[in-house]
Amino acid sequence: SPPSKSVSEDKVARHFEKTRKGVLKFVAKKGGEAELADIHDHSEKRFFIAHQKFSELMEGLVEEELLAYSWEDGIATLTDQGKAYIEG
Repeated sequence: SPPSKSVSEDKVARHFEKTRKGVLKFVAKKGGEAELADIHDHSEKRFFIAHQKFSELMEGLVEEELLAYSWEDGIATLTDQGKAYIEG
């Protein structure tokens, strides 16, 4: 069987999940839309997630269709799936 995650890996995974929900809640509080710069600022100040890890976070939220992102406007929009995710 594969080795279990170490305590620190589990802690990092829990923090990343908390950050994902926190970012979605931030967008929800902004009326369902927020500029990428504002999301990045919130993520960095509140959860200490920035740069490469922030890119990974946003890519995952968009891939899972929890956020929609407009490259033209630089706006992220909370989807119905994203709303359900933070409520559930």
